Amino acid sequence: MLVDGKEVLVAAPKGRFGGELQVSCGDQSYEARTDLLRNLAVASYREGGERALRLSGGLLGREYEALLTPGDRCAFPIAVFLLWYVVANRRRAYHNGNPARRAGM
Repeated sequence: MLVDGKEVLVAAPKGRFGGELQVSCGDQSYEARTDLLRNLAVASYREGGERALRLSGGLLGREYEALLTPGDRCAFPIAVFLLWYVVANRRRAYHNGNPARRAGM
């Protein structure tokens, strides 16, 4: 994610199925988990595992709620990125089903 031509946020898949992301913002690292079928995303600090933000949406995906950790300057940019990620990939998840469940079969 770029702001005024400056890289602010970098995200990369962590797991094989894409439901887990490694996110870097400034000098802080986060681990994010998404559940596209439930419209849910959670990001935690990499060190300590404390939750930095939780993003959840309604069944139809028309409204979302974000709970951010106060004082974390990266929580808002990560919330915007995860909102985009969930919305952009949700349709594909419904068409393909849950890849984690298919792999276990």
